[in-house]
Amino acid sequence: MNLREPYVQKGILGIVLVIALLWLIFFTGFLPFSRLRTQDRVEALRQELQAEAGELQRIQAAVRRLPTLKAELEQLQKKWELLRDLLPKATEMSGLLSDVTTAGMRAGVEFTLFQPGEPEPAGLYTRYPIRVSVIGGYHQVGRFFENLCNMDRLVGISQVSVVQRENGAEAATVEASATISAYTYTETQQTAKPETSRGKGR
Repeated sequence: MNLREPYVQKGILGIVLVIALLWLIFFTGFLPFSRLRTQDRVEALRQELQAEAGELQRIQAAVRRLPTLKAELEQLQKKWELLRDLLPKATEMSGLLSDVTTAGMRAGVEFTLFQPGEPEPAGLYTRYPIRVSVIGGYHQVGRFFENLCNMDRLVGISQVSVVQRENGAEAATVEASATISAYTYTETQQTAKPETSRGKGR
C-alpha cells in the first residue's frame, strides 16, 4: 500500500472523519444530536415526568379525601349552628335576664342585687356581665346556681363568694354573690354607606 496514492489518502481521511464524527456523537455534547445531549434531555424528561406523577398522586389523594372533608365540614357546620343557638341575639337579651330572675325564683332565693354591667364586644359575641347577690339556704343557693348552669342559653359564673348570715335558731342562711356572664351572638353585616351628593343645584 502506497500512502502517497490519492485514493489511499482519501480512504484514510474518510476513516479519520468517521472516527471523529463518532467521537463527537458519543463522547462530546457539541452536536445537538449527540449521545450526551440526548442523555441529558432524557434525564430532564424523566425528572419532569416524576414531578408530574407526584402531582397527579397528590391530586388523586385529595379527590379520594373529598367525601371525608365534606363530612367534616358538615360536622363543623352543625357544631357552629349549635354554638350560635346557644348565644342569643342582642334583641333577646331582655328575655335572658328574665330567665336569670326566674331561675332564682324557682330556687327560692331572694335577690338583694341585680346589676347588669356594660356590654363587652369580643368579635363574634358580646359579653354582658351581671353582678347578683342572693339570700337563701345552702340548698336554695346551690339550686339557683344549678338552674343557671342548666339554662338553654350559654352563661358563665365567676367571682363567687358565699357568706353565712347569723339567723338565730332558724335554718342557716347564706348570702351568695357572683358575676353572671351572658353572651349574645354578634351578627356581622356590611352596612351600606349612604351616597354623598356630587353637587347641589344653585
